[in-house]
Amino acid sequence: MFNERRAARRQDEGENSRNKEVERNTPSGPSSRNGFDIPHRPQQQYTRTQYQSHPNSSSGNRYNPNKRHHTDNRQSYGQREQYNGQQNRKGIQGNRYDKGSYRVNNYHSNDRNTGKNGRNERTPVVPLESLRLPNSGWDKCPKKLDGISAKVVKSFGVFTEAGVSLLDTLTDKNIERLINQQKILEKQKRLKLNQQRIIGLNESKVSKRVVLRGVDFAKSTPQSICKVLESFLASTVIPNVSYEEVGLTAKVENNILIIECSSSLVATTIMSFNGKHIEDLDVTLSIERPGDYIEYRKSFEDDNTLKESEEGNDIIEEIVETSALCCANNIPTDLANSKFKETLQKYGVLHSAVLLLDKLTYDCCDVAFFSFKNSDSKPIENILKEISENEKWNCFQVCKNPQNDYFQTVDFVRNMLVDYIDSKSPNISRHKVTSTIQIINSISLDDAMDESKAKEVANIFEHELSQLEGFEKLQLVTPEKEFKVYQIEEIQPEYCRIYVKFQSPKNAKACLNNICGRYFHGRLIFGGYVDDEDYKQIFQK
Repeated sequence: MFNERRAARRQDEGENSRNKEVERNTPSGPSSRNGFDIPHRPQQQYTRTQYQSHPNSSSGNRYNPNKRHHTDNRQSYGQREQYNGQQNRKGIQGNRYDKGSYRVNNYHSNDRNTGKNGRNERTPVVPLESLRLPNSGWDKCPKKLDGISAKVVKSFGVFTEAGVSLLDTLTDKNIERLINQQKILEKQKRLKLNQQRIIGLNESKVSKRVVLRGVDFAKSTPQSICKVLESFLASTVIPNVSYEEVGLTAKVENNILIIECSSSLVATTIMSFNGKHIEDLDVTLSIERPGDYIEYRKSFEDDNTLKESEEGNDIIEEIVETSALCCANNIPTDLANSKFKETLQKYGVLHSAVLLLDKLTYDCCDVAFFSFKNSDSKPIENILKEISENEKWNCFQVCKNPQNDYFQTVDFVRNMLVDYIDSKSPNISRHKVTSTIQIINSISLDDAMDESKAKEVANIFEHELSQLEGFEKLQLVTPEKEFKVYQIEEIQPEYCRIYVKFQSPKNAKACLNNICGRYFHGRLIFGGYVDDEDYKQIFQK
């Protein structure tokens, strides 16, 4: 690259010299302007004998009047000083730039990385063995510090710097202080870990799914049904639902339409179409929750706010997803929000109430959600029946599992899990025994993304479980090949889980009793039951 630049520079210098020569030979002045031939004084003709030689030049060289000769310290000939008083010694060879040759030579002579030819050379590489600390013993725990964390020991100042330790100066009192310090840190870590909340029910994948039954797909395609639902979501004011969340994904399995939503709130809103007739498609939809859906039963009783609730001052105007949430259809479009609340307060103490409005007209969209506070006087089913008869509304519960009565009344944190494992508690329901089980904590996400490691783990479990009675199928769910972890939301709950299908629930129960509690590659194996219908498509991949 540098040689090309020099060649281009020399070429430019040659062209400039030729241009100057042409300018000198071209007549100038008024005679060549605007086509007029004005006489002018003839130029003086110089001959070779008129050129004067430079006083310090050799006899063979001639003085060139076209070149500039300076007598200052920037540029000189002969014995004049140049650059910091250094003489430009005549006759120095090895550099083609006569002017400033000393500067170039001096630069090369001071370069530490140059050899005798003035070229860059590599510095000698220092071997890694010379940088290693002799006998550091970093991987060996001293007997005095056995059982104590290295982080605690370092923070205590035992190892002041690399290769230096104060083990000999440690007394029994110092070691006791180290042990107490480690116990304090472990206690703080456990408290912080135990206070971490586990993902709630409304954030699970099952809560974001709805099931449509009894649809004749010869008349109404899944795409047309999704288009109607998406149009309703996009044109309606729904609290805490943005326009980006209205997208739906549908698939048909065994003449059942399964719709995946972006959030549980969107799925709850779609539940309002249950029993509604769509005139454009000439179909009446029957929508329900999946078989593994878990109800969240929360108590709203608060003696301090009951009086305010009766007055309607603390009614939440949002969709509160609990087992007490109800939906009402066939509501008049001209019904005001205040009138809607006033009507419902005749049947109980309201906890939440919201009318869904059209984004253009702000009229009621024929749909409303509400919930009452706990009342021991009447069950919620009787209250909804009474409202439907008196107000001519179609009222029903939207956060109920019609097939299985799965429920939960508490928000789980990590320190509570041990209390609910394999125990009967009124705060959480037990899953019924099914023919399909899931095995968790058998492989990490990094290993699951490696095709060879994932196949090895699947083969080991299949070889082990195939010896059990009633074994049918096994499937390890792994991420796609183009999957890349950017956010925690992109990790599906099914990743790294092994699903096993048996002939009967009895065989599945025997399998869980056999493998749960064992260790596989240092990982504690545990598992549970899943719904047979919801996870049937897992084994079709």
